[in-house]
Amino acid sequence: MNGREQLEPLPAYDGNELFIFVCYAHVDKDIVYPEIRWLQDQGVSVWYDEGISPGKEWTDELGIAIDRANQLLFFVSPSSVASENCRNEVHFAQSHKTQILTVHLEETELPMGLELMIGSSQAILKSGMTRDVYRQKLLQSVGTKNDIARPSITDNVKDRSRSGLFAQVLSVVVLGLLAWVLIFDSEPTSTSTASSVELSRSVTVKPFDNIGSDPGLKAFADGLSVEVKSVLSGFQELQTVADNQSAGYEVRANIQGAGEINIQVRLDRATDGQSVWTDTFVVSRSHGLTEQQSIAQTVARFVRWQLTRDHECEGIKHKTESLKAANFVCAGIAENYQANQKGYLDWESMRVAAESALAVDPELADAYWLMGQYQMYVANDIDQAIESFERGVSLEPKNPKMQMILGVAYLRDFNYELAETSLQKALQLDPLSPFARWAYGWLAEVALHHSDLDGASEHYARSIRIYDADARIYQEYARLLNVLGRHREALSFANDSISLVTAGTTYHHALREKLIAQVEMKEPEQAEQTFAIWRDATMPGVLRVSSIEFLARLGQINEARSQLKNFASIENEYFPLTRAYAYALMGDQDKTIDAIADAFESPYGYWILQYLRTDPLFGPARRHARWIEIEGRLQKREVAGQTRQAID
Repeated sequence: MNGREQLEPLPAYDGNELFIFVCYAHVDKDIVYPEIRWLQDQGVSVWYDEGISPGKEWTDELGIAIDRANQLLFFVSPSSVASENCRNEVHFAQSHKTQILTVHLEETELPMGLELMIGSSQAILKSGMTRDVYRQKLLQSVGTKNDIARPSITDNVKDRSRSGLFAQVLSVVVLGLLAWVLIFDSEPTSTSTASSVELSRSVTVKPFDNIGSDPGLKAFADGLSVEVKSVLSGFQELQTVADNQSAGYEVRANIQGAGEINIQVRLDRATDGQSVWTDTFVVSRSHGLTEQQSIAQTVARFVRWQLTRDHECEGIKHKTESLKAANFVCAGIAENYQANQKGYLDWESMRVAAESALAVDPELADAYWLMGQYQMYVANDIDQAIESFERGVSLEPKNPKMQMILGVAYLRDFNYELAETSLQKALQLDPLSPFARWAYGWLAEVALHHSDLDGASEHYARSIRIYDADARIYQEYARLLNVLGRHREALSFANDSISLVTAGTTYHHALREKLIAQVEMKEPEQAEQTFAIWRDATMPGVLRVSSIEFLARLGQINEARSQLKNFASIENEYFPLTRAYAYALMGDQDKTIDAIADAFESPYGYWILQYLRTDPLFGPARRHARWIEIEGRLQKREVAGQTRQAID
């Protein structure tokens, strides 16, 4: 199955169990079809107009389907409210007392008659939410309220049932297997290891306290605590327990305010009572309920990062006899996780942490994981990086994190065969680990090397289904979607990435993809606004030369040429890339080829080389007489990378 088919819906449901009927305008299918497919992937049975059999009367089939459906899901847009077919389907659903749920794809003025029919129905404003907030809300509205969603335990990685005997039995089995692995397949062994490691994955949400004088805020506090717990329950790698049960961590909040609602949230570690994370949110009282979902999603995301990090560190402490070495590595890992929040890494801190740990325990694989990343991304010494990662894998061959990062290093060395082997090993070891999402993301880049854009799309989609809050994966997927010409989807994923980081390299690239999508969709004013946001953003100075490419994309060619001259005398490792894009946009293929050739020597060159064979922007360059020179250099690097041998 290719990547594009991956986003197409499965055949419409044709069975006797509960299902939902999807009502939409066909002109919106590029937006609606991925939503249908996502619901199907979550175990929701869906009927849409693909389910009409040849030779059957169209209106009869529709009427039967709506009458049998447990719910009608209406995707609202200017096109759908103008569609007579859609209005008829909604009217038929209302008259037959079929429950109606509306998803507003964009701000849409409802005709009076339609507003009368669906005004009291539950509504989800997709355009005002991030993708993960929206989809969590959609699944809750479809599944929890109507008992339709029946996720598969093996296939669904985003929303698993946690109630009933089956879930309890499954939890016992999983915990038993994990304990067996920890006892028999890791060092050192003890029953306390399993319990302490598992405790680091458990969390409870205590009832939020209304500490102000306004009793009206109690309902808001209760609703927010329920919403946070609901979001946390959707994270399959965490164990969310009732507030009257013991857990490794407790989420608490104090809420007060009059004109504004002040929400102080903290995450406490139950073992020592220490607050490991705190944050404050302030919302106007008039927007409190509308902001509730967004706040809950943000709180849950930070809790998830903290627990995942602490769980990883707890495991490391049981791999070494030196608590000092473990603490050094945990400090480096903390920096790695915090990069998700601040958008950039403190590489020097990671290097110091790795060196300090290895000085105490040279057999600690996780220290090689840290050191290798510094060697690969900062020192640009791929040979040393591969040596570090291979050493880590030799120490822990069953560690998916080590296999994943070794695959990345092989990829940077243009050894695609070894890269794919290591990345697939990481997935085989633990297909649901946090590192699996990265493994799929890097497998997408292997597919790009083979010019398999559909395969790359499929890998990114799988990565997102495993973990739906990774800014870099969102940004990389947005880039691919722009290359594929699917700009509206690219814009959505770029916005999701931007919602997760506010600075750094990933933020820069996400803004770039947003601007490209807006330009290609003929939205010049919005693109100009994105460019203004980029100019005011905090990011590494090396990326500032990207203004040349942005100006060229906005059609400001003279200004772009002027900046090309200004930056020409400044040493900047990113300059060849932005120069190549700018000249390609200007139609100057000779200078495009020159810039691409320079990119081979740049540490950032990898970022452009992976798309040279597929990006339509470089189509004219690929027909240039000197393209054979570029192709030869690409092949030479790939052949050089293939000289390495896989480690056992």
